Amino acid sequence: MIRLNKCYTCGALILFGGISRDGVRYCGKRCCEEAELDRALDMVPVAVAESEAMRIRSDPCPVCGREGSRVELRASYRATGFLLHTSLSEKHVICCTLCGLKANLRAIAHSLLFGWWGFPFGIIAVPMQVLRNLFAMLPSFRRRISWRFMEAVRMDIAAGILAQGEHPPVLPEGTSATDGRAQGSSASNPQAGEQPRGDAQEGESRPREAPSSSREAPRSPRPPDHGARHQKTPSR
Repeated sequence: MIRLNKCYTCGALILFGGISRDGVRYCGKRCCEEAELDRALDMVPVAVAESEAMRIRSDPCPVCGREGSRVELRASYRATGFLLHTSLSEKHVICCTLCGLKANLRAIAHSLLFGWWGFPFGIIAVPMQVLRNLFAMLPSFRRRISWRFMEAVRMDIAAGILAQGEHPPVLPEGTSATDGRAQGSSASNPQAGEQPRGDAQEGESRPREAPSSSREAPRSPRPPDHGARHQKTPSR
């Protein structure tokens, strides 16, 4: 019976070709890179990503180099029509406020020029994408880092790990990278979690002593009565 392999990432059946890495089959290079990126993402702690996001937030804009403007994750939305098909796209860029406004204005112009050509959903998609861009252009007074910004920073760190040539190992299903590291540390030091039992065994081998309050003081020996032995018997 012929056994067909399934892609580790998308679950599609692999009839011909495919990529094999670390004993796992993938349907193509894209699924292989996505799986490696997900495993590298599990290796990046949330605290590290949050501290890196705080540093990027106060740095100059990575797009234009402008200083003094808060860097955030900005989103822009586009609608493109192709006769009977309408495509909706969303793009996220880490940049300053001015670069984000420019991206939103370009997305609005693109949607107004090329979004109407899709029938029948272009009439609905263009106003929706324009409104989404207008809401994205509103100033944000949020002080805390958004989870989207943090996830984008984690993705950049994970991509840097893969760029250095480090390929995370494939773990069993249901096991995260932190669990794998914990199991590895416990296996390398099996006596780390054990408590010394020398004192306990020594305490068990010692016999228990009776409490001192129940003991009686030893009695001193009675001196012999020498006077009764040397008495003279009366003569008759």
